[in-house]
Amino acid sequence: MVYRDPVYHQIIFASIVIAVAARTTYLLQWTDRGVAIPPKAKSTITSFFSTGLGVFALGFFVWNVDNIYCRGLTDWKMTLGWPTAFFLEGVCVSLVCVFCWGIVL
Repeated sequence: MVYRDPVYHQIIFASIVIAVAARTTYLLQWTDRGVAIPPKAKSTITSFFSTGLGVFALGFFVWNVDNIYCRGLTDWKMTLGWPTAFFLEGVCVSLVCVFCWGIVL
């Protein structure tokens, strides 16, 4: 089995999320265009952005849990076999969460 160190990808992912959060905050708070946005529209933008940031944080959490318990989950997936093993994938779990959250909203 090939072990790929996910730390590089985690750092890049977190950096992108932090950069987008900083840029959005800057654009909404300190630019001429940001000041010109009506308060109700700015509140809507902030709400959407906060929801998106929360979904990304949830995905990041699931990804890290998957990486921490990867060996045990992989062994368990091999034992269970297809298609049951598909539901143990971190990506699948996060997609189901996002899908359910989208239905609720």
